[in-house]
Amino acid sequence: MNKFMLKKIIFIISMMLIISACETVAPQNEINETEEIQDEEFKLVLPNKLRQWAISATASSAYGSIHADGDWTPSSLIGEPDVIKCEDDPKAWVSAQEDDDLQWIELIYDKNVYVTDIRIRETLGPGAVVMIEAKSDDGYKTIFEGTDNNEECLDFFEFTYNDGELNKTDFMTDTIKITLDTNVADWNEIDAVELIGYQRNWHIEPDGNFTKVVLE
Repeated sequence: MNKFMLKKIIFIISMMLIISACETVAPQNEINETEEIQDEEFKLVLPNKLRQWAISATASSAYGSIHADGDWTPSSLIGEPDVIKCEDDPKAWVSAQEDDDLQWIELIYDKNVYVTDIRIRETLGPGAVVMIEAKSDDGYKTIFEGTDNNEECLDFFEFTYNDGELNKTDFMTDTIKITLDTNVADWNEIDAVELIGYQRNWHIEPDGNFTKVVLE
């Protein structure tokens, strides 16, 4: 065997080893791509949430009248936020007196929803919310009771319903009642309250090796 033939054989063997090594690595990449596609394809798609602001409001007391529109009245809670400075503002609701123990506001919305989130815009004296109730066919049900951890004026106290499973109430509501401890420092003014939730109920069912969302 001459030197030319020997070099040719060595070259062919080297190429076969390289091709074999590439084939050994390739399946790992294919598995990763397949897993990513499956994760994307079978990702649960939930119904869209409805976000809405109050269309009507009442209160236990108000610095303005509780029976008429005007400055510092329950009507100030209607619609989207419109207070732009961290100061006493007549466009927000506030209780009749400062440090007046527990006071409440009640808000009505256009559409019934299964509640997932409530956002309360506190424009002065934040941190006063102690309870949130949602009105059902059987009366008010408490969905939050605890400490308002918002410390920033003009920011939101954001509540997310968490039942450890589907994270939505099992009943529909269009009415929310919020109780405040007005003994929290300063006048405790509220500008607006956003209600967020699903208009249709749903649950999750097993579907082979995966799960699916079923609308009710």
